[in-house]
Amino acid sequence: RDCLLSRGLGDVYTRQVLIISLTLNGFLKKSLVQEVNVDEYMFVMCHIIFVFTYLYILIRWLTKKNNIRPNLLKKMNKKTIYLFIFCGINAILASCLFVYLLKQNDVSYIVPHTNSLLIILTLFVGYYFFKEKITLKKMLGSLLVILGLICINLKDNKSLTQSNI
Repeated sequence: RDCLLSRGLGDVYTRQVLIISLTLNGFLKKSLVQEVNVDEYMFVMCHIIFVFTYLYILIRWLTKKNNIRPNLLKKMNKKTIYLFIFCGINAILASCLFVYLLKQNDVSYIVPHTNSLLIILTLFVGYYFFKEKITLKKMLGSLLVILGLICINLKDNKSLTQSNI
């Protein structure tokens, strides 16, 4: 069966931690860009990511759990190198744009829009470029995502904070 219950418990906890982390991520970034501009954010984060990546690798190496092949860089072909470069540039671009949008808008508006559209675009890219199947469940799920976006964008006469209760 293809459901959460049939997978390992560690897998479920990993997804839960990921969801919590990604949820906090937008709000943490929003808080930071109230104090610094997008360029300053990227500059500081670049250094933090660099340091903690090497700490992670060092800890994995010290615990003998490191999976990096000794001559990895020598064995990479041009396609792999270009993909790494493209992934890096794409990650930087996406991060800059996301932080910029968070600086200008509510996290509770930007995150649902970006994540929802990401789901739908991923479905189409997977189908057209990677020959992944679009099932009835995926189509129905995408339709529900679109309906959710429509609901989020409907104009309210009253917001929750203006209630007269």
